[in-house]
Amino acid sequence: MTLLLRPVSLAWLTLIVLSALWLGGMNNRRIQQIEKISGQAQVAPAAADSPTGYQHGTRARLLPVGSSRSQAVIMDVQKMAATGSWSVAHADYDNAPEGRPVQGAAPYRWWLRLVALASGGAAGPAVEQAALHADPALLILLCVGGGLFAAWRFGAVAGGFLALGTAALFSHAQLFSPGRPDDHGLFLVANACGMLLLLAAWHQPSRLTLLLAGAAAGFGSWLDAGSQLAMLGAVLTGGLLATGFSPRSQTALLSWRSWATGAGSVALLGWWLEGRPGGLTGAGLDSNHPLLVVVWFGVAEVLSRFQQRPWRESARGERLALVAGGLAVLLPLAWLFHRGAGGADLGPDHPVLAGRGGLISWVRADRLSLGLTAALLPLLLIAAALRLMRGAPARRAAILFASGGIGFCLLLVFWQLRWWGLLDVMLVGLLAVTVAATPGGFAAIGWRSGLGLLLLPALIAAWPRPTAEEELAPAEARALVERDLAQWLAARSEPGTIAFAPPALSGALAYHGGLRVIASPYPGNHDGLALAARIAGTASTDEAQALMQQRGIQYVVLPSWDDALDRLAQAGSATPERSLIALLRQWLPPRWLRPVAYQLPVIPGLEKDTLAVFEVVEPQENAIALSRLAEYFVDTGRLDLAAAVGDSLEQSFAADAGAMIARAKVALARKETRTLARILPELLPAIADGRDEDLPWERRANLAIVLAQTKHPDLARAQVQFCLSEADTERLRGLGPVSLFRLLTLARAFRIEFSDPALRSTALGLLPVEFQAQL
Repeated sequence: MTLLLRPVSLAWLTLIVLSALWLGGMNNRRIQQIEKISGQAQVAPAAADSPTGYQHGTRARLLPVGSSRSQAVIMDVQKMAATGSWSVAHADYDNAPEGRPVQGAAPYRWWLRLVALASGGAAGPAVEQAALHADPALLILLCVGGGLFAAWRFGAVAGGFLALGTAALFSHAQLFSPGRPDDHGLFLVANACGMLLLLAAWHQPSRLTLLLAGAAAGFGSWLDAGSQLAMLGAVLTGGLLATGFSPRSQTALLSWRSWATGAGSVALLGWWLEGRPGGLTGAGLDSNHPLLVVVWFGVAEVLSRFQQRPWRESARGERLALVAGGLAVLLPLAWLFHRGAGGADLGPDHPVLAGRGGLISWVRADRLSLGLTAALLPLLLIAAALRLMRGAPARRAAILFASGGIGFCLLLVFWQLRWWGLLDVMLVGLLAVTVAATPGGFAAIGWRSGLGLLLLPALIAAWPRPTAEEELAPAEARALVERDLAQWLAARSEPGTIAFAPPALSGALAYHGGLRVIASPYPGNHDGLALAARIAGTASTDEAQALMQQRGIQYVVLPSWDDALDRLAQAGSATPERSLIALLRQWLPPRWLRPVAYQLPVIPGLEKDTLAVFEVVEPQENAIALSRLAEYFVDTGRLDLAAAVGDSLEQSFAADAGAMIARAKVALARKETRTLARILPELLPAIADGRDEDLPWERRANLAIVLAQTKHPDLARAQVQFCLSEADTERLRGLGPVSLFRLLTLARAFRIEFSDPALRSTALGLLPVEFQAQL
């Protein structure tokens, strides 16, 4: 410890501080970008009695694109905060109304709630705010804590470089980004701690050090057992390489059983605290379970026996124990693979890396981009380490151990990039022991400068780039649309309303609107996705109606930019061209679906996007269904489709008063004076005969608009008077934004007020911001 207080050592230790400050500045820039995008549109008003802090249980902050898992984490933690609990077992926001068990280990949710408590303020908004800082705080803690530990065990230079490598490599991979709360960051911190402790044990064996290293690894298994199996493979590969290629006189005999004891104890504790998932027989390879503890001890036995050089002729007993250890590894894994029916999706599901291909496909796509160069250049560290190893025999075992682990992780990365975080863990550990192995004198300057240059592109690539004030990526612009839609639906619906939409949009509706959904993208929602495929793909509209009524679905939402439900229909139907989704795409909705006009926010670049919203209603008469469809097309500016429906109404329901109203609205929108002149002589006598009295309320509202536009103010006034006197919340919600705005405009012009003054506030809340401003 005295060596760390020397001036030269203190100078290197300042690199730890500078790395932490760099992380703080970089993440602050990223947070500013998130806040700027989130603030580009109005959100629901605040509400102190809401668990989220906003009216209708909505949420305001936009998360980075692809952060659907993070939405679920935030909602779960907000539920914990609202109930005063530190656990949450059931999620009711997807696979509605049944819901599903909450997925993921509890420790990360505990961490996010602790950060929220530290930030202060109302619980709901505090959790959203904590989502911006929780993972960056973890990385800064790893940077400082890991740097100080490495300085203690490997020297001040190694500590400074480890902090710099932690900041550069993990920031470039965006694994601890603001607004993406996810347990993978905590998982990587646990494994980085375990790796540093193992490297320290190779240099200076200690049962306590190995016990702590195992405890860190066991914590990783608690968080993500499937990913921890990969790390276990890296440890096994590195241990075999370090033992097999190091002279016995230079190789420390590690107490691997102490390591397995620490890992097994923490993993078993986690299994117990989480409610013993999988029971005694286990559920699969991706679930923490006592059988995986047997695997840990099997690996420990293999490594322990391998240290005894079992290939010696006199080591028959060692060979038998080695085989027994191998069986202890393979048999539980085979059983858990069988229990999971081979369906375990092993590996991290972090939003930045999940769903991407392997390293080769990345190289082909990006070629020599800065991002690819920053990711691949640190791999040259392996060559530097192997070269320096010759002059530092005391570091040989640690270097070989880390290099073997990197080789194992590289194989995984060639398969899927989502394993990159584990590769960075191994690289950071190798960086520390490599720097510790550098020679003294002037040679040290060259080696350390070269190692620093390997990290420079990652530091450059990780720093956020400034963007133009008005510039939004298409995915960011659509996120604004999805938030606006979610909050609009929440305002026009009762609490607990259920919506059917593509998985990604379903996540936005649940998160931003507080709605319940069927087909969310959240982990564990297998039943909801299966039901979505069945509803989307059925060729029987009666079956689709029965399924929606059984689940209480109120809205169906189809965006033009997301074809996930179309693909589900193709996968789940022998005749996808006749499926419910295919009918809706062709604007042939069944009579129990009523189109609702939603006005998309005006955002540059999204002019061609469309979004269809249908409300599940009781089967409508054909005339009313077609009339509402025609008016929907008028309100959404699709006048050619409106004209086609208007022609159908004229041919089939020429004498129907409701149909005449819809035909008149189409003619007014298309400025067809001849058509209008043909309709009015039929419509006005129908009003005089009292046939308007049998029309539904929303048809009377549209009649008032038609009469006003055709300059019949007295008749229009009478209809407006009726509509406002008979209005209620449900009826106001049944009008589209354009029709409601025009009705309120007429009421203001005629100086007619609602019978219930509170209804005016309700009506205004259903309108887009630009419409509210005009009133």
